[in-house]
Amino acid sequence: MNIVFRPSALDELAEIRNWYESHARGLGDAFMRSVQAALSQITRFPLASPRVDPDVRKTVLRKFPYALFHAVENDGVIVLGCVHQSRNPIHWPHLDH
Repeated sequence: MNIVFRPSALDELAEIRNWYESHARGLGDAFMRSVQAALSQITRFPLASPRVDPDVRKTVLRKFPYALFHAVENDGVIVLGCVHQSRNPIHWPHLDH
């Protein structure tokens, strides 16, 4: 299954990774490993994550207070963004894909 990232999703992931790395050496890499684990779960079970919109699903990262928002298409997954769990859902900008 193909995974495609919105450019804004890649920017968010890089920003979050850099923030963690600036606070503790190696923590940014740990964050990215958590993202990789979530992506692996999404590719194995693309419809398992709960829907937050008719076409958008949310997968919570392990050990970090973030979630990946993604859409399942015919031949793959589109990662729409990564959002901190404390953010109010009305501020989730990723529901339009």
